[in-house]
Amino acid sequence: DAQLAQTATQVNDRLAEIQRLNERIASLAAGGQPPNDLLDQREQAIAQLGGLMAVRTVTGADGLDTLTAVEAIIGSASGDTLTAITSARPA
Repeated sequence: DAQLAQTATQVNDRLAEIQRLNERIASLAAGGQPPNDLLDQREQAIAQLGGLMAVRTVTGADGLDTLTAVEAIIGSASGDTLTAITSARPA
């Protein structure tokens, strides 16, 4: 189904964007710089992902955020899959 493949592509694009932002956030935080703008961009990307599917962000005791899909898109023309992303929350 073309719509399913398009949605899977959009979901995977948002997940890749969130992962890139997580890496940049972790790098800035490790260097002692506040990543506030990047945190805002990540929140926006998560909200966009939430417009495509139900997601949940849980902050663990270790300060890590875990983003999980509440519902999964199963299958697509290109065989894309969804993954959970864990990111460091700067102190």
